[in-house]
Amino acid sequence: GAIRVETCPISGTVARGVDALEDAARVKSLIMNLKEESELTMCTDVDRNDKSRICEPGSVKVIGRRQIEMYSRLIHTVDHVEGYLRPEFDALDAFLCHTWAVTVTGAPKTWAIQFVEDQERSARCWYGGAVGLVGFDGSMNTGLTLRTVRVKNGIAEVRAGATLLYDSDPEAEELETELKASAMLDAITSNDLAMEDTVLAEPVTKAGDGKSIILIDHEDSFVHTLGNYLRQTGADVMTLRSGPSALARIQALIDSGKKPGMVVLSPG
Repeated sequence: GAIRVETCPISGTVARGVDALEDAARVKSLIMNLKEESELTMCTDVDRNDKSRICEPGSVKVIGRRQIEMYSRLIHTVDHVEGYLRPEFDALDAFLCHTWAVTVTGAPKTWAIQFVEDQERSARCWYGGAVGLVGFDGSMNTGLTLRTVRVKNGIAEVRAGATLLYDSDPEAEELETELKASAMLDAITSNDLAMEDTVLAEPVTKAGDGKSIILIDHEDSFVHTLGNYLRQTGADVMTLRSGPSALARIQALIDSGKKPGMVVLSPG
């Protein structure tokens, strides 16, 4: 059968949140951002055009739209585009057909690449190229050399870019490039071995240290989450099922001189 080609245009960026809940909010903001959507649409349209040069008529399709990919510092949206090669083409033709990837050149490609050549102060060299493999069966699997550190003659080089549209905010685009480069820059500038300069932090005093709390369980779905929050204050938390036995246990603690500092009722 025909050789299947799949590419994954990647464009649309937002910084990671501090936790999963903030990540979810950032994902929502990214998906709702029309400018970020336009970036990826442009890249995917050019990608489809590249494939149409060598693929069977009607075989070029978008099979994944604005899918979320999570990285250490940022979140991207990614499309997936497939096509089936015409008989006279092979995997290398498919690779060359997409060179250079529109996500790192812009469009129209010829004009955009000439603009890059004229305006950028240094050659990209490795940046925006590809690393991958060619199989003995004629298959090929490659990926763009982005988020990569090049070390040559003892000098580390980090490059990053952003997709510019007519309505791009220059300051926001500059911050995006700094975000994309931040993980690599931290990797080559941090000094994890300098432990002798490390000062141990003083123990943190919590508001609940030394305090005891009785948590009354009304058989709801939140009691243990509530207990977790209370323990995070440093308090000692005892959970008792609502009813006469709980009242008896509390009275016994009082009689023995261990009166709880607080009794909290779960929502029920």
